[in-house]
Amino acid sequence: MGKHPWRRVRRGLAQYARQRGIDPVLVGRVLTQLYRLLPLCGYATQSRKAIYRLGCTMLEGPLRVFTPVCPAYSHADGKYTFRGMSDGVPLLFMKHCDFLERVLKVLPDAQITILLADHERALQNLRGVLKVPDDEFERNITGSLAALRAAVPHGWDVRAFTEIFPGFEEMISARAQTLLDDHGTHMQLVLDTGSRAPLYNKIGYPDHPSSIRKWCTAHVAAQYQCFGELMVQRGAVICNHTTTSLRWYASVNAVVLHNQTTVY
Repeated sequence: MGKHPWRRVRRGLAQYARQRGIDPVLVGRVLTQLYRLLPLCGYATQSRKAIYRLGCTMLEGPLRVFTPVCPAYSHADGKYTFRGMSDGVPLLFMKHCDFLERVLKVLPDAQITILLADHERALQNLRGVLKVPDDEFERNITGSLAALRAAVPHGWDVRAFTEIFPGFEEMISARAQTLLDDHGTHMQLVLDTGSRAPLYNKIGYPDHPSSIRKWCTAHVAAQYQCFGELMVQRGAVICNHTTTSLRWYASVNAVVLHNQTTVY
């Protein structure tokens, strides 16, 4: 607790409550919940700005937590192997479930939505490596949605990503191109591509100057930015695993509950 500038956070939340006519009693309650919540979370939830944004969101009412999970790609020992895709429960859901249950012990009124990333149908390079054609991908998504609904605790919601956010695939493609064309983000994409090299090697993406890898990195960054913006618009928070791409949520001021788990 001592390492966080709680005094500034407390003042900021009190001012936020005054400006919006929120009962000031709630500020103390939210601070108490934050004290209990932050030890569960990783670095993307720990900065003063991140704590303040999370506290403001909590002041507005029951927290809505959207948790994106990849389709059921193959895995072993808690890491993706990218050797195929099934219609079962995705690995990332299994990684998030315990974390979310601990969050609910602090915030019992929080509303949990699991979002299956069906928009990854647009990742033609990945699907080519996995040898998953369109019809198989759609069958697996349908099967995983059913498996998730059978697996989630009572009261949690399960949706396909594009069911809630129609047009998301097109939004990502346009943003990815914008990021690639922007000199201000070029170096970060280069650095991220280097950081993601072990993942790309595992998947089997070729490494050459025209670079599939750079486009894939831009596509992932675009997913995080666009999803983060949608969550800001909805006043909701994101539950996410550890990844170099978390910085792209921060770039659009999205609120993140960072689950310190890895899948690569």
